[in-house]
Amino acid sequence: MKSPDADTFYRRIDMKDKEEILEEFLSIQKEIITKLRKRRIKRIIVFIDEHEIPWYGEDNPYVVGANNFNGTKLAFKYITINALIDGYKICLFALPVTPFSTKEELVDELLRVAEKWFRIGLVLYDRGF
Repeated sequence: MKSPDADTFYRRIDMKDKEEILEEFLSIQKEIITKLRKRRIKRIIVFIDEHEIPWYGEDNPYVVGANNFNGTKLAFKYITINALIDGYKICLFALPVTPFSTKEELVDELLRVAEKWFRIGLVLYDRGF
């Protein structure tokens, strides 16, 4: 299956409101978690990563300062907690990074969410930490 181009992606995203997108994400997440829990995995390895997507557009409340990317110092930043199960990386949860976010609060929230579903055996962090 071929991936849509960025214009098509953004046009389709604009057709939905924030609540509808979040509801769809959470329903998919719930389905994945349910399937994983049925496997009765005792402990999981999780890893936390920071991500940046360069932003070249107009002001946006979720855009923050970042490293220099080919002509911009702005980016969308987010942090994810992922599980490593049978060699596959599965994103359990993601949070946006805002100018007022602290890494400690974000990591704490990610771990709280993951611990609702699984027992964590090992936590690995991105080299950005």
